[in-house]
Amino acid sequence: MLSSIQLANIGVNIELPLRNAQVGRLLAASLCLVLQGWLLAITPSLALRLYPIFAQPTPISPVQLLARILALWGMMLIIIVIAVPFLSILPLFGSLSLAEMIWVLIVIVMTNLLLCTICICWLTLARTPPAGLLATYGTILAWLIVPILLIATNAVPPASARVIAAFNPLTALVAPLAPAFPLDGPIADNLDMLLQITHGAIERTVPLHQPYLAGSGLVGWLIFGLTSFLARPLPRRWQRFDTLWLIGLVVYLLVMFLEPEWWSAALR
Repeated sequence: MLSSIQLANIGVNIELPLRNAQVGRLLAASLCLVLQGWLLAITPSLALRLYPIFAQPTPISPVQLLARILALWGMMLIIIVIAVPFLSILPLFGSLSLAEMIWVLIVIVMTNLLLCTICICWLTLARTPPAGLLATYGTILAWLIVPILLIATNAVPPASARVIAAFNPLTALVAPLAPAFPLDGPIADNLDMLLQITHGAIERTVPLHQPYLAGSGLVGWLIFGLTSFLARPLPRRWQRFDTLWLIGLVVYLLVMFLEPEWWSAALR
């Protein structure tokens, strides 16, 4: 609405293609953020709705925990697939390219996988739905707000700001779209404001979504392993599943070590 009012007050000297491209870019970024925020809001509630299906005497086995995470993630993937036609309007006005739409979907899917892991793990450890839901939403708020506050207040040096910003799901979603944001024009101020909120002083060309994707997979795997260990009956012992989990962790770290240019370039 604010952008429409601004456009209505702009003189006729501005060419239409520039206006269309900028409006489309702002619309695309806004709709993608709305979709990401909507999924962040409803996933814990859907996890709680599935809790009666999952409910059983605790402790649970690691395989059961993994099955719960994959079941919730599968349901969220269906919701994301249903929303894909909603993304079909984004290329209008020259707003999003196919590569940008693919990156947006990858970030949304990875964010939801990590979120599903957090939801199921908190519900499992808390053992009561209200406590698990409260802990989950508290984690989401910290996940969203803390990086933005640190970036907005310039409380950290630029190198640390990149690390902090890279682990914000909203920043990771804007990052693949930001290089094409217009430098000037009728809607440039709105887009710059969006960059200030998510990126702070970080350059728009920094691919923050790449370390986010690599780090999200690592964090989710660590949370899953820790929860599977804490949810076992006492005394807790090393199991065959832990060996498989450790092998998966070593393979993941090895891949990150062999391909440092892909995920660490944004943090330099």
